[in-house]
Amino acid sequence: MLSFEANGKEYLSEGPRMNVYRATIDNDMYKKEDWMNKYFIQKPVEETESVHWQEEADKVTVQIKTFFSCYNQSWGFECDYTYEIYSCGQMKVELQGKAVQRGKLEPPFLPRIGITMKANKALQETMWYGMGPGESYIDSKAASVMGIYESTVDQMMTDYVFPQENGHREQVKWFRIGNETDGLLCKMENKLGLNLANYTDESLEKAQHPFEIEKAEHVIIHLDYLHSGLGSNSCGEEQLEENKVKLQDFAMAFTVSAVKCGTEIEEARKQYID
Repeated sequence: MLSFEANGKEYLSEGPRMNVYRATIDNDMYKKEDWMNKYFIQKPVEETESVHWQEEADKVTVQIKTFFSCYNQSWGFECDYTYEIYSCGQMKVELQGKAVQRGKLEPPFLPRIGITMKANKALQETMWYGMGPGESYIDSKAASVMGIYESTVDQMMTDYVFPQENGHREQVKWFRIGNETDGLLCKMENKLGLNLANYTDESLEKAQHPFEIEKAEHVIIHLDYLHSGLGSNSCGEEQLEENKVKLQDFAMAFTVSAVKCGTEIEEARKQYID
């Protein structure tokens, strides 16, 4: 997938790849065996089917069609990625996914439907407009408030005694990661879920104690169309049906650009007409 560079600096080393996996939480304890060893959600396979591009006066459009599934599964998604790369330095990304079922076996629900990206490790300061200041999920966001918040990538983490999925923010309209001078601004067409971390889901899943979490070489960005709720199934009820992500069609769109430190809010408010 495409990377993103501006002003001679690389901001995204790897553009969006579809994802349905999250590091399992304590409340997933009765689902983990099936998720990991029956549906193999931690083993995604995304195959490129076609690539087309077109150059215009002020932009280049790249369209990539893929098929996403997980190891040895009959279900998946037909994905259509469209990148519009403008001469002003912005890149607009649209992803449309069509759910496909070629058999009868599929998970009762998925942890999430979304994408992952890898950003420059030097971009450690964060700002976002969405639910906050702490983590929020679809069934735990009553304690959160919409607003503009600042933090760091490490501080976005909720440091549980036993490492597990954490740090998600719901209903994010835009976010910025950067340093003291500049950064990457990502503006969503519709609100999405956000995770920012200095580790991968795989390292989080592997670790038994917080000090065992291996640091990644990039900032890991998750943008979620939907993210399943937490429930309380380690000692109580599982997620409510309305808080479970099912196999379904989806669409998401966002724009990335390089911004100077201190201009994030102003730039996020700007609207552009194609």
